[in-house]
Amino acid sequence: MLSVLLVLVAAGCSEDDTTSPEPCKNCIVSIPPSHDVTIYEDKEGETSNSAGNGLFAGRTSVGRIHLHPPLLRRALVRFDLEAEVIPEGSTIDSVFLSVTVTRSGELTGRVPFFLHKVNAEWGEGFSRPLDQGGGGTAATEGDATWVHRFYPNHFWAENGGDFDSAPSAAATADLVGEKVTWGNTSEMTADVRGWLDDPSSNFGWIILGEEDVAATTKRFASREHLNIAIWPSLRVHYTVPD
Repeated sequence: MLSVLLVLVAAGCSEDDTTSPEPCKNCIVSIPPSHDVTIYEDKEGETSNSAGNGLFAGRTSVGRIHLHPPLLRRALVRFDLEAEVIPEGSTIDSVFLSVTVTRSGELTGRVPFFLHKVNAEWGEGFSRPLDQGGGGTAATEGDATWVHRFYPNHFWAENGGDFDSAPSAAATADLVGEKVTWGNTSEMTADVRGWLDDPSSNFGWIILGEEDVAATTKRFASREHLNIAIWPSLRVHYTVPD
C-alpha cells in the first residue's frame, strides 16, 4: 500500500482527490528486489547464497588457507514490476539500478561491473552462509547455482547462467559504503520496457565483475541486509500517457 501511495503522490494525486490529474511527466518509483542470489563457480553446482546479507561478483584471489585457483562469483537480481503502479502505456524515460558496497578486498581497488539481462527463470532458496559469505554454502532446494536454475533438477543451458552476451550497462565500484549505480542506458530502458510488456520474460539481471583478473570480487548488500536503506534498488522514471 505504501508504494502505491508514493506513486500516487508522484503523479499529483491524493486519496481524497477525485479529479483527473494532469499526466505525470516525470513520475518516479523505487522498487526493492523480489529475488537476489549469488552463484559460485563450482562444477558440481552445489554452492549458493540466497538468504545471506551480501551479493558477490568478480573473481577471487588465490585461497590463503586452502589453496585454490581464483574462482568466479556472479550476482542475480530481479524486481517485481507487476506489483508496482506504472500505468499501461507509460513511456519509460530512464532506469537506474543501485547497490551498496559492503566488503572490498584490500588489493581490489576500483574495478568495473557489468549488468547483463538474464534469459531464463531462476530460483531463490534458503541457503545462508554463516560467515562473511564469500565462499557460499550448501545449496538448498530451489536455489540458483553455477549449474542449476533451480537446484537440484533444473539446469542452465550454460554453466554460470544464461544471459545476453552484451551488457545492458557498466559501472565501477571501489570502497565500502559506496553506492554503485548502473543506468540511463537505452539497453536498461529497453529491458524494463520489455518486462512490463511481457512479465513472463522478466528474469532480471546478472552482475558480472572483471572476470579476467584475480582479486576483483566485491560484496554488495542484498535484500536480506538488516539495513533496508542499502538494499538494491531499481529506480524507474516514466511518463504517464495523456
